[in-house]
Amino acid sequence: HHPLTDRQKRFNDAVGRRRAPVEQVFARLKVVYGWARARYLGLARNQTHLRLLCLAMNLKRWAVLRPTRGMA
Repeated sequence: HHPLTDRQKRFNDAVGRRRAPVEQVFARLKVVYGWARARYLGLARNQTHLRLLCLAMNLKRWAVLRPTRGMA
């Protein structure tokens, strides 16, 4: 409910450039892969679920980004 100070604005400008790409990854996990809440009881199961989601997301990116054969 208060306007930002000049110091806060400078900080947000400096950090926002680094934070934006990371936030996009989390947004994709939440929207596309439905990872909005912890699904399981226990840290180990939820960690495994997150790692599998990240693996699926990276495999999907790899399929799009990898160079095709025959092109140099």
